[in-house]
Amino acid sequence: MDNPNNVWTILQTKPFRLFFPLGILYGILGVGHWAMWSVGWTIPGISFTHASLQAQGFLGSFVVGFLLTAFPRMTGTSPCSKTEIVIALMTSLGFLFSSLTNHWPLAEAFFLAQITNLIIFAARRIPLRKNNPPSSFVLMGFGFLHAVLGTSFLIASHFGEHFYSLYAIGRQMIQLGFLLCIVLGVTARLTPFLMGYGDDPRLELPDRNAPIDGKSLLIHGATGLLLLSSFFIEQKNQMLAWALRAVLATIHFLFYAKIARPIRQQTGVIHFFVLSCWLIILGLWTGLLAPKYRIAALHIVFIGGFSLMIFSFAMNVVYSHSAKPDKLFSRLIRMKVMGTCVIFALIFRVLADIWPAQYLLFIHIASGTWVLVALFWLITLFPRFFDKPVSRH
Repeated sequence: MDNPNNVWTILQTKPFRLFFPLGILYGILGVGHWAMWSVGWTIPGISFTHASLQAQGFLGSFVVGFLLTAFPRMTGTSPCSKTEIVIALMTSLGFLFSSLTNHWPLAEAFFLAQITNLIIFAARRIPLRKNNPPSSFVLMGFGFLHAVLGTSFLIASHFGEHFYSLYAIGRQMIQLGFLLCIVLGVTARLTPFLMGYGDDPRLELPDRNAPIDGKSLLIHGATGLLLLSSFFIEQKNQMLAWALRAVLATIHFLFYAKIARPIRQQTGVIHFFVLSCWLIILGLWTGLLAPKYRIAALHIVFIGGFSLMIFSFAMNVVYSHSAKPDKLFSRLIRMKVMGTCVIFALIFRVLADIWPAQYLLFIHIASGTWVLVALFWLITLFPRFFDKPVSRH
């Protein structure tokens, strides 16, 4: 039997220890671009670089770390192989260096390879599963489809130089569709447990011979298809596209994640996690009802929704797998400070669009605050990444 304290064994069973810190690095670089730009640095293509580093780097790394850790546990299959981890790491670093040097075709090729590695990783384990994955995980498949199609569209359009509409579709698929599908697929299963309703979902999954919930599978599949279609519809009818996303996300968060129920597990981590779900809904409805402020609406989704969810949920994962899991049920002042600062950064990023006369100042405050949160998250949790594995996980 492998030594449980061997570095490779730890990384194979808990890959998040490698990819969560890498995600924070992406976030600091991606948002740091805006902080530097706001004080006068000339940074070509800053908008695309920022969005790509955040969506495909920061958020993408946390998706990789979570899936490589959780999927084998939920399906009762083998942990990551060394090859799968090395490919995931090398493609991520390749994307990082190619992005920072503005070699975008190469960067997207690395991202496509990373997503392909994830698809193969999951596909290899499905036939060997002891448990059926949650039906909501079909949305994660649609998340991968958004990423593959979106990347292909960016490359085929020569990044907007030809077929600009194809470029616009691809960019939105990667930056919004990919992440929204992943979030809906995961939160539908994990949020009730995190809020204090039910037991650990890894222990509740039916074995592979149990009947499949066809109705639930159909609903989640239809949601994925409609979200995918919304990015094509958007080229002709933006209101309908935003309405589809807002309605579908609201239905999923309310009826599957069930975020409207009282929170039983009263911890700062869970409160901010549930708040992030509501902010995703708020951002999508703001984009529908106030089209003039759609850039601000997207930042409500990304800063208040996705990034706050990452900081809170990833903290939950790190502490759960550390030598101090009970820390989650303490006052955990650091989470309250980080969560409050993320909301502070969000407010100033939204104000930058509402009050353009102070755009540079507000962007500087928002980006600087967010970078400090990311650094604080990494510094305070870094020792936990070196804890010896706890036997109950």
